[in-house]
Amino acid sequence: YLQRRYVAVSREVKRIEAITRSPIVTSITTCIQGLVSIRAYGCEHTLLKAHQEAIDKNSIANSVFLNSQRWLGVRLDFISAVAISGSA
Repeated sequence: YLQRRYVAVSREVKRIEAITRSPIVTSITTCIQGLVSIRAYGCEHTLLKAHQEAIDKNSIANSVFLNSQRWLGVRLDFISAVAISGSA
């Protein structure tokens, strides 16, 4: 039961994390290619804010993934402790 549930949640969370990572990569690539124009028009603060928002969204998705891994780890540790205590 735990394995099926974890695999489904983990797959979905990794998909969301990948989706939220894409705008970060796109933003970096676009900024590097248009650096001269960005500086000429003074758009640094606007693009910086957009990039920071994208990083925040990705950090949330990454945090959810790490927490789901911890959730599984705690459950498996508890099951192991119960099994070892029961056999002793």
